Amino acid sequence: MRTFMQYIAVPCLFLSGTIYATPNSGEPVKETKKFTVELSEFTHISSEEVTTFEWETISELNFSHFVLESSRDLQVWESSNVILSNKAIEGGQYSVMKPTVDQHYFVRLKMIFENGDHSYSEHRLVTGSFVDKVEMRKNTVPHILDLGVENITEIQIENKEGVTFPVEVLNKKQIDLKSLRAGFYLIKIRKADGTVETKKYLKL
Repeated sequence: MRTFMQYIAVPCLFLSGTIYATPNSGEPVKETKKFTVELSEFTHISSEEVTTFEWETISELNFSHFVLESSRDLQVWESSNVILSNKAIEGGQYSVMKPTVDQHYFVRLKMIFENGDHSYSEHRLVTGSFVDKVEMRKNTVPHILDLGVENITEIQIENKEGVTFPVEVLNKKQIDLKSLRAGFYLIKIRKADGTVETKKYLKL
């Protein structure tokens, strides 16, 4: 079974609030109570059946819980899982498993503090089992894709809206994709024998 892993590092998040304490003198004084969570890593690993989300915090202070949220369009977000903080000041490790779906979507962590305030991690694209259908080979140059097809005579690349893009063919089997923006693409390859092969490509 093949798996695909993506990760993202996110910045430290801090909030603060004012609380009142009463010392022995009976006079109320102001004290600042900090609400912090430092998220060091947010990853997911997808197999054909299950996608596992894992994240790790370096520190947590007066932090309540996480909510894993998902969205198809980055506009409407749905809450799916609530994960309570382990209350460890030095941070902790967390994981959630969800069924893999054959559609791309976005996820983020909503981080809720004990005073009710909240903040969000950066969103992350999840491709699920779609990744198993994308045929890509490792290459030392990120924007050059080795198609694994010999004797290419013509290539057409189009996005999900059907818009086509010019592409440079290298060595009759590689293409230069540095001009493409992040997204999903169909690569239609015409070979010397006249046959046409279509591949799916995800550029991050």
